[in-house]
Amino acid sequence: MAERGVLQNIFRREFLITREEADALFDWAPASSYWAAREPVSPRDLLALVGPPPGAPPESGAALSYLRVRQVGPVNDFTYEPFQRLNVITGDNSLGKTFLLEAAWAALTGEWAACSLLPNHAATKSGPRIDYGVATRTKNVLRATASYDWERQQWKPVRPSKVQSGLAIFARYDGSFAVWDPARAPGADAGRDPHITEHIVFKKEHIWDGRDIDVQGRKRVVCNGLVRDWVAWQTGKSSHIFDSLVACLHGLSPGDGERLRPGQPVRLPFDSRDFPTLTMPYGDVPIVHASAGIQRIAALAYFLVWSWHEHMMNCELSRREPQRRIILLVDEIEAHLHPRWQREIVPALVQTVAALQTQALPQVHIATHSPMVMASLEAVFDEEVDALWHLTLKRDFVGLDQLEFVKRGPSDMWLMSEVFGLEQPRSLPAEKAMSQAKDLQMRDSADRDQIAGVHAELKKWLAQDDAFWPRWLFWAKQKGVEI
Repeated sequence: MAERGVLQNIFRREFLITREEADALFDWAPASSYWAAREPVSPRDLLALVGPPPGAPPESGAALSYLRVRQVGPVNDFTYEPFQRLNVITGDNSLGKTFLLEAAWAALTGEWAACSLLPNHAATKSGPRIDYGVATRTKNVLRATASYDWERQQWKPVRPSKVQSGLAIFARYDGSFAVWDPARAPGADAGRDPHITEHIVFKKEHIWDGRDIDVQGRKRVVCNGLVRDWVAWQTGKSSHIFDSLVACLHGLSPGDGERLRPGQPVRLPFDSRDFPTLTMPYGDVPIVHASAGIQRIAALAYFLVWSWHEHMMNCELSRREPQRRIILLVDEIEAHLHPRWQREIVPALVQTVAALQTQALPQVHIATHSPMVMASLEAVFDEEVDALWHLTLKRDFVGLDQLEFVKRGPSDMWLMSEVFGLEQPRSLPAEKAMSQAKDLQMRDSADRDQIAGVHAELKKWLAQDDAFWPRWLFWAKQKGVEI
């Protein structure tokens, strides 16, 4: 304290200001113990405390630290605080899984992947807000708030100006993709071309055929599309990119003899392009003729590879250091996938994203309805870096809770967990019959006609080897009923 008083006196004397003026201008209370520390403060700690100097380029490689949504959509007020590696979001239909991913994307990129979220019916004029923070590699959390402009009926775009998120990829529920590449951003002193953006949305047709934009009457190709790029990588000079694609396809497909392997390109009627193929037991199949599940896996593999290598190329052209942070958001990850694939897709995805760059730090956000996906997490879930989130209806609005991850074994046990909330993993008539049987067993007395009636219902709806039969038959025999 004495040393700090001496420094204050020197400051006032050097700048010829009175004590009263100094007290009016400054808060002399130390903002951190760093100021009074006797040991040298590291540059990283100092940067986290005071932030980068004016004019410095934004710090890159940020991931989502927290997201608080108020009076928007189905939400009155909840906070999402994702963990470092894997975040799995569950909940019933219409409770906001897609809503949460869309809000997270906007927080990371400052853009909406599709339509922006809207205030809810109970919102006050100043109520709708989206508060969020992004954590940099130096573990500094930069915060921002987006508020809703009622007159313009849109959100005021706010993004921390001193930080950029890492390379972000959003696989949306409808099969479209969005990619945010910080290497496409202009430099700190460069003017912004309105036609060049870090944010690109790819509709389903763009995935296969590519996307271009018109810039003052000239066509500028943003992406060649899966069909052209796949064949070019396979037959041209970009064999290293094709090797990455092969590895992604291999990693994202099941390991029991169904690995996806590229075949030789083929021509299709009335199209001058060569089309990539996948080798199946019954022959090579053009990718555009593959099943919906195969196409989604192929599209996901393509965008992982294309986004990363496009980022590397953009960094080379702009003389920037490549990102070491990859953020992946996947909505309804189980869509179109057989249970065998659902059982492996999440562990495979985490490993595949990490394999793109050995030094990369992936942060993955996944929304799912699948008990097979939940069962698959038991092989990879690490409570230190992973989290399970659950959306529930609380009175008139949706709430978000972090659940403890408990291994439950068979997928039907996940169906009866609080994640899905089913009483029985059976058909509704079977569940009703079992409920009647259990109610009857709990009574002090039950006549034979009642037992016989419930037994008829059980026999109608339960399988012959259902695990419920031994318990029921033993009880009925104890009651003197021969069935």
